[in-house]
Amino acid sequence: MKPILGILGPTAVGKSKLALNLAQQINTEIISADSMQIYKKFDIGTAKASLQERTLVKHHLIDIAEPYENFSSYFFKIETEKVLKEFEEKDKVPLIVGGTGFFFNNLLFEFDFEEGQNQQEIRQKLQEDLTEHGKEYMHNMLEKLDPESAKIIHLNDTKKVLRAIEIFLTTGRAKSSGTNLSKAKYPYILFVLNKPREILYKDINKRVDIMIADGLEEEVRELYETLPKNSQSLAGIGYKELIKYFNGEISKDQAIELIKQHSRNYAKRQITFYKKMDAIWLDAQKSTDELIFEIKQAYFEKFSIKI
Repeated sequence: MKPILGILGPTAVGKSKLALNLAQQINTEIISADSMQIYKKFDIGTAKASLQERTLVKHHLIDIAEPYENFSSYFFKIETEKVLKEFEEKDKVPLIVGGTGFFFNNLLFEFDFEEGQNQQEIRQKLQEDLTEHGKEYMHNMLEKLDPESAKIIHLNDTKKVLRAIEIFLTTGRAKSSGTNLSKAKYPYILFVLNKPREILYKDINKRVDIMIADGLEEEVRELYETLPKNSQSLAGIGYKELIKYFNGEISKDQAIELIKQHSRNYAKRQITFYKKMDAIWLDAQKSTDELIFEIKQAYFEKFSIKI
């Protein structure tokens, strides 16, 4: 298989546009590494590639999960490994694009429990399950997933119980198996697309306004009326805030401002996470042609392969 080419970046930085142009230039397809775009019917709020864009370039791992299903980085890893076999057969460069840095780490390396980033959506869902069902129910869940940890962790220590369950759901491995951060399983090169913070924040705010104009409220309302209220997917940014508005907890304007604020906060967390990764940083303010030239040059310098 040709070495993996990954493009990461905070929300609204321009990853999708760059990836679409790059994929066409090097004759390849895109693997999405986004924790929300995997859900069917979650389109506007996730800035999912349009049908036209997916006609130009084939996209993988979009619309692969039902809105009511739970999805973790472990399942992303499993699904991506299936797709990578297709890329190997086609002799194409695997182009993985998305903002969820933890997905990349979990695909490329054996996961280190102590250094891994928690999956916010799964953590929130577990907290809700604890509130609804109680600590004995959660301890029983742990016993089924990781019996050895259940023997060690007392049911009253809910923090450790939830953490052990979270580790299993995000990695597919039991906490009791210990840590094992090994060499990368695939040859790879990662690029982080970024721009000055104040410009990025303005772009995030602008994107939220566009989403609202495009019908985000209607999309969320339809999903909220048809899905179980504890669905993991409804905890995503852009969805949970409007649900508070539907429930009369806040006004519509407040919901929109919260979406912007939470999106900016998320971008900040993303950038912090990327700084711990082995990646080449790119200036998103450069032209698409300039960025593609830099990417192709770096790929050649590292692997002696022209793309």
